[in-house]
Order: sequence, then C-alpha cells, then structure tokens
Amino acid sequence: MTWTRSAALRAGLTGAAGAAIVLSILPPPTPTATTQTSADDATVTLALAAARLPIPEPVTVADVEAAETARDRQQASRGQAREELDEPPLPVDSPAEPAPAAQPPTTPAVVGEMFATSPLNVRDAPKGSVVTVLDRSAAVAITDRTDAGWQQVLVGDTFGWVSAQYLSPEKPEPLPQPTPAPETTATPTPTPTTADPAPAPAATPTSPSGASCSTGSGVESGLTGNAIAVHRAVCGRFPQISSYGGYRPGGDSHGSGRALDVMVSGQLGWDVANWLRANAGSLGISEIIYSQTIWTVQRGGEGWRGMSDRGSATANHYDHVHVTVY
Repeated sequence: MTWTRSAALRAGLTGAAGAAIVLSILPPPTPTATTQTSADDATVTLALAAARLPIPEPVTVADVEAAETARDRQQASRGQAREELDEPPLPVDSPAEPAPAAQPPTTPAVVGEMFATSPLNVRDAPKGSVVTVLDRSAAVAITDRTDAGWQQVLVGDTFGWVSAQYLSPEKPEPLPQPTPAPETTATPTPTPTTADPAPAPAATPTSPSGASCSTGSGVESGLTGNAIAVHRAVCGRFPQISSYGGYRPGGDSHGSGRALDVMVSGQLGWDVANWLRANAGSLGISEIIYSQTIWTVQRGGEGWRGMSDRGSATANHYDHVHVTVY
C-alpha cells in the first residue's frame, strides 16, 4: 500500500485515478462480501466502495516512469510558456528620421570700402599666392570675413585676401612729390671780336667736392671709398646738415661699409636725394631711398618708385636719405 501510493503521488495522479492505483493492490471482492459481518465498519465500507469501482490494471514500474516523463515535459512546457509571457515585447523599428539637408555655402557680403595705405598684394587665400597688386590709395570693397589679421576683399568680380594692417577707412594723403633736379643750361658763348673783352666761361653744373668736411667726418670710419666720397660731397654741398649714419654690424649694405644715411627730412631731404641722383654716376651710387620711394640705376628710367609700408617713419625713410654705392 505504501509503495503504490507513493508511486501514484510521484506520477502526479490524484483523485479517482490515484485511488484506483491504491485500491488495485486490494484483493478482488468475493460474492459473499456483503453477507460477511465484521466488527470493523471501515473495512466493510471500503470493500463495498471497491465493488462499485472498475478494477484497474496493475501498475508497473514502466508505467510510473512514463507518467513521470510526461509530467516533466508538461512542467517544462508550462515553464517555457511563462518565460515567453515574461519577455518584453520586441521593439518595433521606427522609421529613420531624414538627415538634415545640407545648407548651400553663403556668399560673402560686401560691408564697406577701405583704402590701401601702400602698394598691397591681393592673395587667393590668407598667406596664399599673389593674384594682383593694389596701388597705394586704391579703394577696395571689403567683405564680412576676416581670418587672423587677413581681410577678404572684392576686386572686380573676384574675392581675395589682403593684410588688414595696410587698409585704412580714410584715403591716405598723397606722398610728397620729389622736386626735379634743376636743369643747367649752358650760356651761349658770344662770338669774340677784336673790340669785345674775352667772354666769361660758361656755367657748369655743381660738381661733388672730394675735400673732407669739418662736420660729420667722423662717420667715415668703416666706409668704402665710394661711401666716403658721397659723405664728403653732401657735406660740402649741404653744410647745414651735420648728422650722418654709416657703418654698423650686420649683413646689409651698412655692414659692408657701402651705405650712408643722410639725416634730413622734408623738402631739404628731396633736395639732397635729387642732387645725389643727378650725380650718381660720378659718385658710384647704385641706389637712393627717401620718403618711402626708391630710385636705382638699373631702373633709372622709371624715376622714383613707391615702396610698401614698413611700419614707421624711420623704416619708411621719411627722416633720412639712404644711399648705397657700388
């Protein structure tokens, strides 16, 4: 009885099926069971109940194992169903949002006009290649774009870049014009006659003097012969000038002793510069710079040419005439 009931419970059989298994071990009732008497009423009641139930087949070990296997499968199936119910629903792919449309590049806006304070390079990009050059005092349209000291400009129908430090909102004053060297005309010599006195000699251009000067001669130390000749010529022609600059260490013409600075400004400076230009051949002069302009022997036919702004009166040669010799 104990083994059969335990087997029924392990097989998961309860109720009438479990009772059938339990009662299957009881011996079949006899026809005389109803006529027997017993002091144990429970035994009689159980026998009568068994007589009304169908007699099940005997339970074997294989039947129990099959029932247990069926139960295990059923439990596994129920557990899987519960797991599926507990799983979150699969996400529904939402339609991808369209990428924002690319904005077309904006055209630079012209915001005003400025003036070049010196001959000014126009480049295709900041620090790029030079495409054209603006004249000093030339007006140019500027845009709303800048880049680390560079200003975008519109030249004709083309955008370019210039160094912003050479632009000014006001038109610069014109450079002082050099005074042309006076032309010397020879006085016609009259035809001598026996009755007239001997004619006076014709006037000749003032020639540079080679004599040493009482003022400024200390500057000649370290200068070449041609530079010394220029110093003495200027000192003799313009005795009111007493300040000069000559040799100084460096890799330029001053460092080689081939340059002289005549410390003068204004109209007197132009007088000195033009006089030196007129006598460049006899003094061995190759270059003269004054008031941000330059004259050279190689391009002598072009006259005085403008120079770029170097940032100060001294660097632009407004306070001295610079002379370089061969």
